[in-house]
Amino acid sequence: MCCKMYEIWLNYRLINGQIIPKTFNLLEFNKTEHYCDHLVATSHLSQISAFSICYLHVEKLFCPILHLLFSHPHTAVESVGPQTRREIKGKCRLMYTLYVCALQSDAMATEGEPTDLVKVLHLLVLSFSWGMQIWVSFIAGFALVRQVTRHTFGLVQSKLFPLYFYSLLGSHFVSLAVYAVYHPRELLDWHESVQMFLYFVALIMAGLNAQWFGPAATEVMFQMRRVEEEHGLGNQVGLGSQKEGYAKLREQDPKYKAYRSTFGRYHGLSSLCNLIGIICTTTNLVYTALNLSTI
Repeated sequence: MCCKMYEIWLNYRLINGQIIPKTFNLLEFNKTEHYCDHLVATSHLSQISAFSICYLHVEKLFCPILHLLFSHPHTAVESVGPQTRREIKGKCRLMYTLYVCALQSDAMATEGEPTDLVKVLHLLVLSFSWGMQIWVSFIAGFALVRQVTRHTFGLVQSKLFPLYFYSLLGSHFVSLAVYAVYHPRELLDWHESVQMFLYFVALIMAGLNAQWFGPAATEVMFQMRRVEEEHGLGNQVGLGSQKEGYAKLREQDPKYKAYRSTFGRYHGLSSLCNLIGIICTTTNLVYTALNLSTI
């Protein structure tokens, strides 16, 4: 658009303080105006912001035109009629308004840079989420199940998982909120769009586990526990103990078999959501680390 403005300027020559058009073409004004209207209507602020860089180079050329058109309405552009002069002045006002908005857009983007405190908070929350996911998913559970009985393991997990899921939900929400504040949708490139999507997916996965899959799996687990206690099962250390007893119970009790099937379904969905959340958090943490200026 600034090139169109520059071409319009070149089509004028200044003689005795008056702007005289060399070859006036109102169609060029119309093309420029229609493109400006398209940018405003579609909210392509990133394009307007980019144009402001070019505007800085033509500001000294564009402002004299506005000054002469607005200050000398009866002497400027004498070779065209009053209606055409009004159209020229109206279109110049539009282009100048977009010029000012573009400069303000650049200023807002600069002022929107996160402070050091926000950067530290964002990195700490992201690291907290990833560390908690790795510890609960791959370390704590495997270490605990080998040291306590099956029912004790289930009881401990039933107390820890709600805290784990809601902690993830809160930390993912903070990460998404901080990232969204400093990355407006209109200014996102495809890398940032992918990262925003991963924050959102991680939040959804944590919410599903906190509200549905986690509580459902825990409820079914306690139903299974009551049946197992009636048959003297569940007081042995390790998940692999008394496999024959559990297999026999599934064959004899259809209700227990249905419980096992339901628990496996909810536990599988919960584990899948947890794994997807880990992948999202790991990817965002790696992306953040690669964009650090130094260590």
